[in-house]
Amino acid sequence: MQYTDKVRSRLGTSSTTSEVCVEQVPYLEDRFRVARGDEFALIGDAPKVYLISRSLGEAEAYIAKAARREGPIECVTEYLITRIARDLPLRTAEGRLVFAKDEEVRVYLETDRGRVYVGRLKRDREGFEFTYSAEFLARSDLPPIPDLPDKTRVYKATVLWPFFLARLPPTDRPDVREQLRAAGIAPDDTLEVLGKLGRRAISSPYDLELVAA
Repeated sequence: MQYTDKVRSRLGTSSTTSEVCVEQVPYLEDRFRVARGDEFALIGDAPKVYLISRSLGEAEAYIAKAARREGPIECVTEYLITRIARDLPLRTAEGRLVFAKDEEVRVYLETDRGRVYVGRLKRDREGFEFTYSAEFLARSDLPPIPDLPDKTRVYKATVLWPFFLARLPPTDRPDVREQLRAAGIAPDDTLEVLGKLGRRAISSPYDLELVAA
């Protein structure tokens, strides 16, 4: 995330180029905003920001730290302290470990000549990106996905194309929420939801598969 020098110093990040990039953490993405520098002054050596839920206000808020040399050990240690305190029980701040995932959703099509790798969907801090595979480009007999008609183009957008949106289950439904909870998937982790709950659709010949990028 980009901050002015004034805000950067208020957040305790003036001594390093590392930033807390909320967009790279699927669990937090879109649900939280970064507090302004005049709202909360966070001090300390590790770069950190104060995150507040967009919908719930301060009912759900976190202090997020950026990675650094000692960061992983420090974060795991703090998390273990909260877990031990919970079992004793002692009153401590709640800790949560969250990390960015490097995943993509691949699209496949079953044909009379076998399964064809159509293309891949990725997500980064700018939005979504879809590209067709070399295998699919070589198949002139196979038409492109209707929403993505140019096989040679790298598609980029801040919102999903209808082809993928149609595969997302309504996450406000109790039964879907329970499926997500049981699978350990955050409702706003779009790629995970697509790859695990939207893999197949009766009305579509395409299959989706979540893989490590």
